[in-house]
Amino acid sequence: MKITSKPIMVPFDSKGKAYELAIATSDGRLVSLDHSGNENWANMDAPKWDPEEGMGFIEPFYLSKSRKLFLAVLGEAQLKVFSAEKGIVHGEISIDEPPAYPPVIGDVDNDGINDIILIGIDAMKVYKFKDEVSIQFLISLLCGLMAIVAALLGRFSNLNK
Repeated sequence: MKITSKPIMVPFDSKGKAYELAIATSDGRLVSLDHSGNENWANMDAPKWDPEEGMGFIEPFYLSKSRKLFLAVLGEAQLKVFSAEKGIVHGEISIDEPPAYPPVIGDVDNDGINDIILIGIDAMKVYKFKDEVSIQFLISLLCGLMAIVAALLGRFSNLNK
């Protein structure tokens, strides 16, 4: 038998028009539904939990001041962070003990990037996100630099003639 987490309302859909619903199930399924109930995306590799032993949790959050929304899904032994737009995994960690409460999300160290606090029966841990430059940005920057170098080489080769 699969049990769902408490469904959460995602503040906006990918078009910014209406609310969406995100649901995690105990068998490791995470689903995003649009305002009409149609499936936006599904990820079959979400954290799992034993419905007899505890509960899974799902929390929406913004990583920083950007408007990119993420979903933190917490199961019995794992936390995964998914993009709310496409359901792509952006990070995951194993946890030592099942959670006792939903994850708490906030900027604990005041660096402008939200952190995740996990609370178990015997311990509380804070996990810090790293603000990483995307690989797409680096590739774009590299291509731009290559174009500038090519233009300069072409200009200098014309001067020598």
